[in-house]
Amino acid sequence: MTAILRTLLTVCLATATTVVAQSPLSIVAAENFYGEVARRIAGPSADVTSILANPSRADIVIANGAASDLWMLRLLAASPNPTRTVMVVADLVGAKAGGNPHLWYDPSTMPALASAWSGLVLAFYTDWPASFWITVVAASGYLFAWLLRTMRSAAREAADAR
Repeated sequence: MTAILRTLLTVCLATATTVVAQSPLSIVAAENFYGEVARRIAGPSADVTSILANPSRADIVIANGAASDLWMLRLLAASPNPTRTVMVVADLVGAKAGGNPHLWYDPSTMPALASAWSGLVLAFYTDWPASFWITVVAASGYLFAWLLRTMRSAAREAADAR
């Protein structure tokens, strides 16, 4: 199962040979827990700053949204940067207006952020679009989940047959 995912990712990465990032990826996250997810996925080649940093030079900014960090969205509006990508976690998870703004407590939040974030990091370091990489990462996750369910089901059936 892991070998299949590794092979899939290796094939995808092997086709993206052009590296376009010349300097370290600069990320600003409004909340430190989102910054930690970004730091772990991007690795040591990224410069990740969390909370109250000046996002004017950031390549990517991660904000919670859901009315919990409107100050970050105002700060971004005050320092426009046409090349900056802004990830609003509330948009990634489909949070409803007026709902609980503490999205980091929802178990589905970090996997959604990790999937989208991985796609953006891969797009930054290659000349392939972010939408391609987000799809590859998401599809890999679904494939992994399907394989895991299938293997568990087969193991249960084998145990029941004994």
